[in-house]
Amino acid sequence: MQKIPVMLVVGEREAESGTVSLRRRHLGDQGAQALDDLIPLLVDEVKNKQRSTAHS
Repeated sequence: MQKIPVMLVVGEREAESGTVSLRRRHLGDQGAQALDDLIPLLVDEVKNKQRSTAHS
């Protein structure tokens, strides 16, 4: 099974501002991002990963 190595960190500040701190295994901390903007990007990344593994 393929994985997407992403961690979303939510503390008090992030919860109040509607953001999450994004961390990726190979890229490290990518800073705070709006959750509403990030969700569609992550969904697309998962779909693309599923397509690429289905064709392998």
